[in-house]
Amino acid sequence: LREHVIPEARVHYAVIDTGGKSPNVVQANAEVLYLIRAPKNNLVQEIYAWVNDIARGAALMTQTEVHIEVDKACSNLVPNETLEKLMQANLEAIPALSQTSEEQAFAEAIRSTLGEAELAKESTSLVHKYGGQEGRRLAELLVGKALHTAVLPHRTSEQPMMGSTDVSDVSWIVPTVQCNTSCYALGTPGHSWQMVAQGKSSWAHKGMLLAAKAMAATGLDLFQQPDQLTAAKEELKERLGDEPYRCPIPAGVQPKPVK
Repeated sequence: LREHVIPEARVHYAVIDTGGKSPNVVQANAEVLYLIRAPKNNLVQEIYAWVNDIARGAALMTQTEVHIEVDKACSNLVPNETLEKLMQANLEAIPALSQTSEEQAFAEAIRSTLGEAELAKESTSLVHKYGGQEGRRLAELLVGKALHTAVLPHRTSEQPMMGSTDVSDVSWIVPTVQCNTSCYALGTPGHSWQMVAQGKSSWAHKGMLLAAKAMAATGLDLFQQPDQLTAAKEELKERLGDEPYRCPIPAGVQPKPVK
């Protein structure tokens, strides 16, 4: 399957119930949880249908039964450059973050636990995203730093971020914008103990407040500049074209208890 889907797609899985502990018998049941990701909703639906067919085929092959349930789902984000430029202007207008000696020391301690590839990740990413001289210039700003305090230039890209958020479903209905702020030491890997250790730090709170200010200021701009709101709505309409919003969660699916 993985050889026949686009490179950007992901099929994650976890066996969450093997049916029992006895190694010398075939267990009566088993349960596996799949997480399917792709840049667009229609691609996810195609892969999801394929995974279901594989499960049904395996059941036929082993003369067993398969029961398929939808656990959760969310859509791809519809970007809005009109709102992005407004938020960018606000991020640049808000005073830059500054770290205390304690925050600097904590960030350096976190970075001391990272490998060379992780330490170089942010600089490498900037060169890749911005390219050429601009990417190298931005990467040089990070040399010798444990925390990032500058606002990166706005750039337009159709390359999807590797993550999932139900804010994306909102973006199909109303113009939506997001921002990333500095909350962790440079190079901190996602889903790591280093990330968890910094989640309630004073630096994380500074980054959170910076994002809140940018969001609030952008909302105020839209109240005061209705032409920008109109432009954002028109951009959303143009991006969607004739494609309607379809909730990726089938009708009738109810929230399940967290296991």
